[in-house]
Amino acid sequence: MSRQLLFKRREFLQVSALAAAGVVAQACAKTPTTAPPAPTATQAAATKEAAKPTATPVPPTATPKPEAAKEAPVLADAVKSGKLPALNERLPSETLVLEPEEKLGKYGGTWMFLDTGQGFGNLEMTGWVENFAKYTRDTKAQRPNLLTKWEWNADGTMITLFFRKGIKWSDGKPLTVDDWLWWWQNMVNDDKVKVSPPVGTRPGGKNMEVTKVDDFTVKCAFAAPNPLFMPVMTRGQGARASSFQVVPAHVFQKYHYKFNTSLKDTDVQELIDRFNNRSRYNDLPHFGPWITKEAVLSQKCVTERNPYYWKTDTQGNQLPYFDGVESRIVQTTELIVLGCIAGEVDFQMRLIDLKNLPVLKENEAKGNYKLRMWKQGDCNMAGILFHYCFADKSITDLLWQQKFRQAMSYAIDRQRINDVVFLGLSRPRQIAMFAEGMEYQSPRGQQVLKDWENQCIEYDPEKAKKLLDEVGVVDKNNDGMREKPDGSALELVIDIDVNAKAEIEAEQLVQEDFKKVGLKLVLNVIDAAVLTTRAQECQSMLRSRGGAASGLVTAPAHWTPVEFNDYTMGGPPYGRYYQTGGKEGIPVPPGSFLERLQQVYTDAVKIVDDAKRNDRILDGYQIHIDEGPFQIGTVGDTKTPVVVKTNLINVPPLGVIGSWTYGWPGTGDPEQWFRA
Repeated sequence: MSRQLLFKRREFLQVSALAAAGVVAQACAKTPTTAPPAPTATQAAATKEAAKPTATPVPPTATPKPEAAKEAPVLADAVKSGKLPALNERLPSETLVLEPEEKLGKYGGTWMFLDTGQGFGNLEMTGWVENFAKYTRDTKAQRPNLLTKWEWNADGTMITLFFRKGIKWSDGKPLTVDDWLWWWQNMVNDDKVKVSPPVGTRPGGKNMEVTKVDDFTVKCAFAAPNPLFMPVMTRGQGARASSFQVVPAHVFQKYHYKFNTSLKDTDVQELIDRFNNRSRYNDLPHFGPWITKEAVLSQKCVTERNPYYWKTDTQGNQLPYFDGVESRIVQTTELIVLGCIAGEVDFQMRLIDLKNLPVLKENEAKGNYKLRMWKQGDCNMAGILFHYCFADKSITDLLWQQKFRQAMSYAIDRQRINDVVFLGLSRPRQIAMFAEGMEYQSPRGQQVLKDWENQCIEYDPEKAKKLLDEVGVVDKNNDGMREKPDGSALELVIDIDVNAKAEIEAEQLVQEDFKKVGLKLVLNVIDAAVLTTRAQECQSMLRSRGGAASGLVTAPAHWTPVEFNDYTMGGPPYGRYYQTGGKEGIPVPPGSFLERLQQVYTDAVKIVDDAKRNDRILDGYQIHIDEGPFQIGTVGDTKTPVVVKTNLINVPPLGVIGSWTYGWPGTGDPEQWFRA
């Protein structure tokens, strides 16, 4: 990165009150990163075998003898007084043993970090990523977690899940397969509650059939081969992840009309709210390393150790090492940076504006931290998503035309966006899926990736003007701006999250680029909750959004409308229709590229053979290349700073920040982190 370029960006650096004079030169040096450790033989084998539906990828470490187990000193008095059972009564018979990243830890302390907004999503990603399986710390394979193993039949239509025996909820009640079955039977399959079945649970258009074998064993039968069931169940947190699907049935039944006769069948909102927002409730037990002690929306969430946590280190010390985690809510991302510099933060990922990288680097010693540059894990930063279901037909008629979309893409100076907004830490890129996806690991895959990433990304205003002329979007009243083919005014309105500063700045540059070719772009900067509602109800024409790790397993809605997310390609209602089998949402137009992309996904998830499945996915990506872009990317493959206190031990050297699918920092096993 050149000094000249950084001074060229003086204008935007001055936007941040934190960008002090004299900091610029330090930003020129690359922040050193640590090479990932070489995989063990077990991890290497797991990576090779991970996609096969018949094998458990990584075997668990042997369970320590109960008499060797040790607990945190802070719990000793509760055990002595009889408020808690002895540790060997709290640990399961199938304890999960974690190998520390660096060394065995010590107990005590509260881990501090900062967040923005009203909720505690980042906190949930810290202590709630306890899925059936977890990604390995290098994210290349899966390892047993809540399950000890899983077994497939030969054609991938039935899986047997073996729950870890003896786990207890944080209130001491047993956790069994009934807690997962309760979610399936009384929330997903209850038309009054209307919790949508996650992708992966209804292949062939039919909900899976779940049969209880015993308290710790369950069989899932599918109407079609479903070899990606386990990777899908391993995705981060939230309703689509198995960590959220396993509910404390003994508590949830108090809020369900079938089990509480004082409730009507319309009294389901509190049940749904507790399902979606469990970290807000002090009275809800959990099975993660920490449980909620105090939660005040928009202010803070304080957690304390779960005395029934079911993992130990290799010497039998019950995890976690930290006694608690506290998330404090601040109003702006600048305050997060100030908190890091003041030494108030132990670990901070996400919500760090790249423009603050220079000042963070300059103040490492003052804040007693080290910066690490982790992968954002993005397929795009500040892209433009099209909502083809938008109500104004005069707009959607244009959006459905390839030449119009191509013109919009050629009009954007992506290198300027990279230089000015992202400090040169990204690269111009179309919204193609995550570059490290398994589907790209073949000669054909590499070619598809190259073609897709580079699709229509040249800055060519003259070509953009020519394409606009060809579709009848011309300046009819000689005011310098183009009108719709019918002569009426053309305004492209893009919704942007008010807290997404990088997106706002990027779209301001796009606005300038569009004006040069005669297109008027209006920036509608609004609250994230309003933005999400507008997208879900197709009131939004365009939406600015970054895209995190994506592809067939991690986030398929980035490339095909099969899930109900606010980022669903083409418009969330299309994904809702697919996800519910037509019960809700909007069907895609027959014969459209959206329908063909849905069909590719439907085909691919049934294919057991890895190579054949990847080829089918590439067929879908090729549709994007041949007929797209269907959404417009700016830059991607970004590196992002992570703040790690110098005395925080066992944090993995590398991670994936942007995608909640990979479950960071939970995937890095924060229960084995400690303060030296």
